[in-house]
Amino acid sequence: MNNNIDIPFIHKIHSNSGNFLYDVNTNCLLEISDDCWIYIDEILNAGVTAFKNKYNYNRNDSVKTIFRMLDSGFLKSKHIEAVEHPLNDYVEDYLENSLCGLILQVTQNCNLRCRYCSFSGEDDTLNRKHNKSAMSWEIAKRAIDFFKKRSINSNYVSFGFYGGEPLLQYKLIDNCISYIYENFYDKKIRFNLTTNGTIMNDEILKLLIDNNIDLLISLDGPKTVHDKNRRFAINGIGSFDKVYENLKYIFDKAPEYFKKIKFNSVVELDMDNFNSVIEFFNNDTYIKNLSHQFIMVSDDSINMSYSETIEFKCSRETSFFNNLINYVSGNAIEYDLQYFSELKKFNSLLKKAYELPRKLHNNGPCIPGQNRLHVDVNGNFRPCERVSETSPQMLIGNIENGFDYSAIGKLLNIGQSFNGACLNCWAIRLCRICCQKVDYCGNDFYQYVAEKCDNERKNIEINLRDIGILKKCGVDIGGNS
Repeated sequence: MNNNIDIPFIHKIHSNSGNFLYDVNTNCLLEISDDCWIYIDEILNAGVTAFKNKYNYNRNDSVKTIFRMLDSGFLKSKHIEAVEHPLNDYVEDYLENSLCGLILQVTQNCNLRCRYCSFSGEDDTLNRKHNKSAMSWEIAKRAIDFFKKRSINSNYVSFGFYGGEPLLQYKLIDNCISYIYENFYDKKIRFNLTTNGTIMNDEILKLLIDNNIDLLISLDGPKTVHDKNRRFAINGIGSFDKVYENLKYIFDKAPEYFKKIKFNSVVELDMDNFNSVIEFFNNDTYIKNLSHQFIMVSDDSINMSYSETIEFKCSRETSFFNNLINYVSGNAIEYDLQYFSELKKFNSLLKKAYELPRKLHNNGPCIPGQNRLHVDVNGNFRPCERVSETSPQMLIGNIENGFDYSAIGKLLNIGQSFNGACLNCWAIRLCRICCQKVDYCGNDFYQYVAEKCDNERKNIEINLRDIGILKKCGVDIGGNS
């Protein structure tokens, strides 16, 4: 509970392009002049009442602006009193009637051993390691049946095939798809598959095309970059040549389907490496017009010593402003659009409100299992494919017993385990921390959470700053009604 009943619940953001204020109660981002900035500091020190008493009969233009803000409902001091997810009372109804996504882990095996992959056994992260376990048809069928019974209210359903390398089990995938068509004939169906791109033949390509499967291929960039980390398990040789050979194969056999392929690239925090990856995806003959996304190497899933150097930060800032020019001029290429897509999604969170409710939860957690129910090779349930498979906290049920609503409730209300940190956090409406980001089995959980929270607040501040600058430049970001 906030004891400073007269101090506005706000967060100030300064940049070389302007000053911005995030008002927590109204969930609004405001541009603030330098003169008003001084008065905002005064209010934060003395309180709203003292400010009103001092300037009620002595109002210059900046003071008038502050009074207008107060009259419009900004600068309130209200804080939440309890942390609770708004869907807490509806979880069972959603999970028993409105499932919309199922991810089948068809195998835990992989033909690669990527250096940064948490499943490769080359680091000390807390996750399973690649092994020869594979999903049986019985488990797959029962998982699909379980999902069917609990998706009666969903008009659209999606099915993902995950690994390991899922195409090692392409015959099982084929059987699953046939069974899904037989049982979900009254719904719109979407299939997706993530692959390392090393396994391809006529039978697999036909499976992909006939079922219009959304294909995401892991490709880190040019050969020198890709082969550094993505290597075959059997001999340690880089996999780029095989992936590229298969891409040309798909291009020649199915050029229309090829246009739909998307790429996922894991990029190290190194300026030269980053620039060579961008150049590759922008200029390669086959893939320059295809969609791709970048993920920076993260210590969430790997113990590597990369650090974001000043040079790299400057390079990314330069890239951002170059992208802004391209975006405004209408010449943006796919890479240019990626960050704007992220900002658009973030901007959608900035929906104006009257004030904070009594109960609120940070924005990160979805209902565990509703959108991306992950079923592993043994029939165990997890919230999605991103969580650790060795963490007991991430188990939310199984094929035999159904959902474990006690475990699900704890993950949905993960903020309740943060020792009250959310109650006075200015970023609570915008925070994207979920159970996956704070799944930790070490000794000092609260210290771990505190570091995650600090990083999330920094990222949110950057997002707010960039949105403020873009709006100041007249760019319509979209995503906000």
